[in-house]
Amino acid sequence: MKFVKHLSLTVLAAIFANSAIAEPVDAAARFAKLDRDSDGKVTLDELKAGMKKKPEAADKSLKAKDKDSDGSLSEEEFTAKPEKRPVDAAARFAKLDGDRDGKVTLDELNAGMKKKPEAADKILKAKDKDSDGSLSKEEFTAKPEKKN
Repeated sequence: MKFVKHLSLTVLAAIFANSAIAEPVDAAARFAKLDRDSDGKVTLDELKAGMKKKPEAADKSLKAKDKDSDGSLSEEEFTAKPEKRPVDAAARFAKLDGDRDGKVTLDELNAGMKKKPEAADKILKAKDKDSDGSLSKEEFTAKPEKKN
């Protein structure tokens, strides 16, 4: 039994040693690796070369992070954390309200939550204060209540 446990731990260690779980990605080290000519900037070509699995995403990534619009990323731009965009709940409600009746139903929530349709039922239950099976704009846009 000890042999099986030892073998299992050895296999797991080998798997994790070759995965992203083994150690966090150091953005500064990644920048240095991508900056092949060591000019302090990562160009689109350098970014594409470093994104072997998805080079088509390099252009989008560059545009999102290139704050000074010079067509390349400085180390500061590269290592900066992405900014969170505030959610416009009223605009989201209008988009989800497919039949424009002023209510968002479970079906409308499911349709609008392509990535996580299973969450629609939880959202409806949590926000439907008048228990009518749909969300009014007021219910939808209301801030979540803080739990004590």
